[in-house]
This record gives sequence, C-alpha cells and structure tokens, in this order.
Amino acid sequence: MSLRPKRNEHPGAVAAPSRKRSSAEVAAEREQRAREEEAQENVRDSTFGKAAVLEDSMQQEDEELLSGHAPQATSMKKVSHMRPESRKDSRE
Repeated sequence: MSLRPKRNEHPGAVAAPSRKRSSAEVAAEREQRAREEEAQENVRDSTFGKAAVLEDSMQQEDEELLSGHAPQATSMKKVSHMRPESRKDSRE
C-alpha cells in the first residue's frame, strides 16, 4: 500500500499566519542599507583620492627630472668621512 501522490504534506500551513514586516522595520532596513552604501562610497572615494594625490606627486617628480630643475647626481660632491691627515696617521 502506498501513500496518495497528491497529499497535503503540511496541512497546518493554511492556518499559519504569514510573516509580515511592519513599515517601521522596512524603513529601518532601508536606512541601514543606505548607511552601509554611503560608508562604502566614502571608503572608495578616499582611496581614489589618495591614489590621485600619489599619482600627481609622482608625475610632478618626473616633470622636474625631465625639465632639469632637480639636482643632478653628477653635481653632488662626494663627502669623505675621514680626513686625509688622519688616514696618514692610521698607516704609520
């Protein structure tokens, strides 16, 4: 003997009340979602702003190097930490 193929598996589901959210719950959820999206947008904007500042400073450095305003490596003096007199004394 087998069960009826089209039997009602949950007979109490008809009488059970359906879950409904109140207007206040829906509004609170919308506000929470809006705050989260705004926070994500602020993080994204600040990240892009930092990247733009870094890119601008790198471009400015490149332009200074190409235009010749930056000091050249050949124009810098080499500094010796020991004086020539002290080197002679240490050899003796």
